Amino acid sequence: MGSGAWPRLHAVLAHAFAVDQGPVTLAPEDEVLLDRIGVAIVRRGLAAPAALFLEAFGPLNFLGSQGLHAIAPLLDFVGNAADAERLAALLERRQAVEILRARIETLAGGGGSPPSGSGARPGRDPAPGGP
Repeated sequence: MGSGAWPRLHAVLAHAFAVDQGPVTLAPEDEVLLDRIGVAIVRRGLAAPAALFLEAFGPLNFLGSQGLHAIAPLLDFVGNAADAERLAALLERRQAVEILRARIETLAGGGGSPPSGSGARPGRDPAPGGP
C-alpha cells in the first residue's frame, strides 16, 4: 500500500462502529409513555431493580426493541399494542434507556411528579401491603 493509503483507510473506518446518535428529542407522546412506565414501576416498588436492570442491560436495548416489535401483535390481546410499538421505537435509541432510568430514579426519590394526564392513578398506595 502506498503512503497515502493508511490515512485514507483510517479516515474511512474511523467511525465504522460509532453508536453515538446525538441528543434525543422526545415527542410529547413519548414523554407521557415514559412517565406512565416510570410511575407504574415506582408504584409497584420496583424502582431499584428496574434501574439496575436498565443499567446492566442498556447496551442490549436494540435487541429488546426488536423483541417488542416481534410480539406487538400478540400484545394487542392483553394490552395496548400501539404503546408497545412506541416503546419499541424509543428503545431503538440508546439515550431513551438512560432517560427512562433517570425518570424512574427521579420519581422514586420524590424529586418530581409526572405531568397530569400521564396515566398516574391518584389515591393508590405505592407501598406493598398498604391499605
